[in-house]
Amino acid sequence: MCAKMNKVSLLTTGRKLQDGNLYLMSIYDLEPSGLVVHAYDQLQSKEYVLPVSEVEVRRSSQHATAAEVDD
Repeated sequence: MCAKMNKVSLLTTGRKLQDGNLYLMSIYDLEPSGLVVHAYDQLQSKEYVLPVSEVEVRRSSQHATAAEVDD
């Protein structure tokens, strides 16, 4: 199990993904380091944690802006 975070999530949502399982997902801001995406698979009782660095967030923002221009 993942260590508990004493932070309030920026976003918490439930989603059914391609595998058909329902996931509870939360995004935490760990400024200045970046973000942590925490997903909990309710069917299998498994937790997944994805750290996203500040550099990766900036890169994804640039790609999103470029995609908007292409539309």
